[in-house]
Amino acid sequence: MYKPYPGAEILQPSEEVQKMFDWAHRMGIKWPKIVYPVLFPPGYIGSMAVEDIFPGDAIVTSPNNALLTSRVAKESDLLSIFEENSSYYNNENAYCSDLIITSFLLYEKSKGPASKWYEFIGYQPKTPSNLQDWSELELSELQDKDLIFDTIKTIENWKNVWESWVQVMKNYPEKFTEELLSFKEFTWATRLIGTRTFGKFAPYLTFFPVGELLNHDNVESYYIYLGSEDIADSSKRYSGIINDEDHDGWIYEENPAIDLGNYSLSLLSYAFNDGKGSEIFEEIKAKAQELDVLEQAEEEKKSVYRPPDIDLTEKPEKEMRIVAGPNEKYEKGAEVYMSYGRYSNRQLLSVYGFSLKVNKYNFAIVKVPINTLVTEDMASKIYFEDLKANDFVKFKLKEKIICMGMISMIRKLWWKLGNSIKGFFKAENLELEVEVLKRSLDVLKGYLAGFPTSFEEDGELLKRDLPLRIHFAVLYRYQVKEIIRNQIEYISYAYRILENLNSKDEIASNVDNVLGLCEEKSRIEAALKPYLDELLA
Repeated sequence: MYKPYPGAEILQPSEEVQKMFDWAHRMGIKWPKIVYPVLFPPGYIGSMAVEDIFPGDAIVTSPNNALLTSRVAKESDLLSIFEENSSYYNNENAYCSDLIITSFLLYEKSKGPASKWYEFIGYQPKTPSNLQDWSELELSELQDKDLIFDTIKTIENWKNVWESWVQVMKNYPEKFTEELLSFKEFTWATRLIGTRTFGKFAPYLTFFPVGELLNHDNVESYYIYLGSEDIADSSKRYSGIINDEDHDGWIYEENPAIDLGNYSLSLLSYAFNDGKGSEIFEEIKAKAQELDVLEQAEEEKKSVYRPPDIDLTEKPEKEMRIVAGPNEKYEKGAEVYMSYGRYSNRQLLSVYGFSLKVNKYNFAIVKVPINTLVTEDMASKIYFEDLKANDFVKFKLKEKIICMGMISMIRKLWWKLGNSIKGFFKAENLELEVEVLKRSLDVLKGYLAGFPTSFEEDGELLKRDLPLRIHFAVLYRYQVKEIIRNQIEYISYAYRILENLNSKDEIASNVDNVLGLCEEKSRIEAALKPYLDELLA
């Protein structure tokens, strides 16, 4: 239930926005229950409900012929150019769809009022921005070396893409002037594509006029492509996971972390055990390889976004809709949102330049050298040709659940002959688990201490009236530190539960002893559940 937004002010549309609205009406686009632009405190523009919007209501509807897609762009006056340069404009080029729409946007922009898309292009932001437009000082406030590195590398990458694109398009001066081929114009178009297009649940990369005016939040409101007489089905969405797993994209890393799977960890453990117990380790290595296959299959499932029976075949009679989620109601006067995707604030910052105050898809990346996970003596035994003690590994930590990945890796590194084979893969031996939890705490506390500012200092900064970009940056790093602090809390409780126990039979009673006076007992119990369940299995 979304309530009226106090202090929201409906603004008069600019001339360009009004022309776009008039054009959209002529194209058959409908948005009967929302108004734009609206100024929401503390100072951003969005869309507001002008009457109650109920679950399943269409918020914005666009007929197929009003969608600007990569197919429309390709089958335009530029088709001959794309066909003549098929070695460049093909599916082997990861940027093919983006470059086709980029070319089309710039060409149509140059046509002025003669373009069918004149009003739509005319109202687009003149300087769409994201993290790539932040200053060096603003980027430093993120306190995330990899996110900063990714931003720099992404700029470099797009410059390389632009240079290759210019080499092709400069051969058509009758359509593409030197000004159209400038990096400034190219960046304008590609930023629009990056921040305002729809794709996962559309037949093609798509601009959805008016639909793009809704701000993002982690709501159930969604977009769908279907027949004009079809009833929207919210199940025709993400077919993988339905919890708080994010769908963030890959980013460049300054010091790329290596992927230490179960098999690689078994080799390291063998070295740490001085090459003894060959028969036991052969069994461990075999099980590790099987587990790697299973875990890879699970990861692949998470990347499947579309249900197998969803029909995204393009047809003239179809349309795109933004639909209120099955459990959502927007009251008159409420801001109306849609979800851009299951994105953490790291991804939202990278692509759109903002972060959310509350975001269930957030995570913290803890990236450390392998030698911080083990003793100095153990680190000295890492002498593999393709693996060094100072190589980085990373762990993805969530807010509400203990970091099983970190605990599992450290367990495999600290496992000693004499422990059960099961204890290599799962929580089994109390003495080993206490060591593992202690090392995990040391790693997390050391990582948290390495930030330039503390969690508490960031909290105080957020109370100030900061410039918007600085506010987003401080909010982002504050949430990262909060997640790490939560993990320290969870592991500290787990450590207190297990230390000084002689038998796993004592765990249940000691959970009550340790958590009995905890004010947030249910939260801690929920966070520890997968770990304690594994230990008691």
